[in-house]
Amino acid sequence: MSLPSRHMVHPGPVAEERMPSFGGRMERLDLMLEPGLTFCEAIARPLVAAGITAAGLNLSGVALAPFRYVRPSFSPDAEHVAFYSETFEAPAGTRIKAARTTFGYRDGKPFVHCHAIWEEGGVQKGGHLLPFEAVIAEPGQAIAYGCREVAMVALPDTETNFTLFGPTAAEGVHQPDGDCIIARVRPNEDLVGAIEALCRRHGVAEGLVRSGVGSIIGVQFEDGRTISEHPTEILIVDGTITPDAAGQPRAEIAIELIDTRGDVHTGQLARGQNPVLICLELVLERTSSGTAR
Repeated sequence: MSLPSRHMVHPGPVAEERMPSFGGRMERLDLMLEPGLTFCEAIARPLVAAGITAAGLNLSGVALAPFRYVRPSFSPDAEHVAFYSETFEAPAGTRIKAARTTFGYRDGKPFVHCHAIWEEGGVQKGGHLLPFEAVIAEPGQAIAYGCREVAMVALPDTETNFTLFGPTAAEGVHQPDGDCIIARVRPNEDLVGAIEALCRRHGVAEGLVRSGVGSIIGVQFEDGRTISEHPTEILIVDGTITPDAAGQPRAEIAIELIDTRGDVHTGQLARGQNPVLICLELVLERTSSGTAR
């Protein structure tokens, strides 16, 4: 069953640029996360030392104690279309099963935005990790995909009334056709369509979504499953871009979606049916240049 057309009216003026993006040179880093550091600090230290200014990270098997997080929630007022729940805490030592994390800067200091999935009482749960209230409990690993030519910077966003990550050209230099594309997708843009449009913009015929963190307005999966409540948090767990019959980029996107109860829903997104709620932060890797434009 298809959901009716979904469109959220945000409190501020609609920004003209719907998908800001910049290209740079992809750098992969295998990180060791140091116990006793906050989640943000453990990720930021090695990336800052390497000179990385924007990155998407994949994590699994990392234990946290304390493990504090929030869930997506309905907004209590008209200042936002959705908001966050109260703070929850998973049992000490709970391990992340899967997480996608955006690294950048906020107020001139390193900052991360992480959506994670874990198991609690034999059930999958998920949420928005609180980066300064979750602590690495034992040595862990993460893979970072980032670059130096683009910076992710969190700034107040008048459209949504949140402070959100967005890409900027670091020191005024970037490579439009580099193999690393750092992007943000704004509200009400279809997620799959936006990724394909970004690939056309940057001439990507084949590629991979290395990290995707954000929210969509409910969900419609390709197999027909739907969720009508609009507050969500998502992480893209598998994203591939390949040429269609006309040589244009076609994206296949699988996500983990977290609902207002913290329950997790997994599946491939239906095309043209999943508009962004607040934002989507993306790190794309070009695996073939092709001729897509």
